[in-house]
Amino acid sequence: MGYSRRRAFTLVELLVVIAIIGVLVALLLPAVQMAREAARRSTCTNHLKQIGLAMATYHDAHKVFPPGCVYNGQPGLDPADSPAGNDLWTWSAMILPQMEQGSLYAALSVGTAKPTRPVTPGTGLQQALEAYRCPSDTGPSINANRQLVAANTTTGVLMSRTATSNYVANNGYGFNYVNSGYPQGNKGQNGATTAYNSTGPFRSMNASTTTNDYSTLSVGDIIDGSANTIAVGERCYERKVSVAGVQKLVTYGAGMAYACRNEGNGSNGLAGVCGIGSTGINNGTSTAADNPLQAVGAGSSATATEGFSSLHPGGANFVFCDASTHFISENINYDYVNPGCTSVYEQLLAYEDDTVITREY
Repeated sequence: MGYSRRRAFTLVELLVVIAIIGVLVALLLPAVQMAREAARRSTCTNHLKQIGLAMATYHDAHKVFPPGCVYNGQPGLDPADSPAGNDLWTWSAMILPQMEQGSLYAALSVGTAKPTRPVTPGTGLQQALEAYRCPSDTGPSINANRQLVAANTTTGVLMSRTATSNYVANNGYGFNYVNSGYPQGNKGQNGATTAYNSTGPFRSMNASTTTNDYSTLSVGDIIDGSANTIAVGERCYERKVSVAGVQKLVTYGAGMAYACRNEGNGSNGLAGVCGIGSTGINNGTSTAADNPLQAVGAGSSATATEGFSSLHPGGANFVFCDASTHFISENINYDYVNPGCTSVYEQLLAYEDDTVITREY
């Protein structure tokens, strides 16, 4: 009885097969990564949609949108030393009931007591909330770059860091602050020219005086139309940027959930819960010295830690005042020098510039 002789794989053939598999994996891996990022971006969009709807529900109940933050007007104070009882709470804390987080709202005593350091780490102000995080962001759940205050003015005890939030409200083209640097008076000031470019709908209210420099807005106050005005956008925790041809990992700081630091308009004050447009989208570095263009456009103190940014390729997600969501390109037309609302980005940030947006974004 005859037997046929089977031919085995040669080493060359095996190596060819392995090489083909390697090529296929190399071709498929970017597609898989793109699909995963598309899913994360979609989830981020849904989070912003939820925030937009919560803002609308808050407006229905109170007839106004929440302020960016409630500020007591005195820098450097620990909340325990502050004269006002409801200051330092932010827009993201005020809409918690509308975000179906009534239990957390009650536990924090929003609006009835001052923000305080939680007894148990990871609870209270440090309670992570999935709806306030972008799934593409790699930052920690507790923000290591922003906190309520450096130290208690009496005891020197380090005060609480808060939970990280990737979503900050629209403060306009430049921070709403008076000359002393506290976030109260002027509107959308351009750091380069001191001209007013655009005013955002979410700023601060002064809780420690009888007169507020700013009052909350209703839909009727947004004369440009709620569908044409940004409400909330993204800010990442950190991302790589190119500085003089070298890739650097730069801390953008994300935002603070629930409460803000009692310190002017710096990166731990209003900037912890609101963003400005004079730094562009995904633009700049954490120091103006690394990016002279940014220093010209935003003033020496306005850096990437105060703008809008994300880890989504090419731009960032935003929700507008009508609860519609939009992905805005990092290459959007914006003017960082000239006074007035002369660019599309400025017009989207402003609620009362009374211009018609005719260009794509």
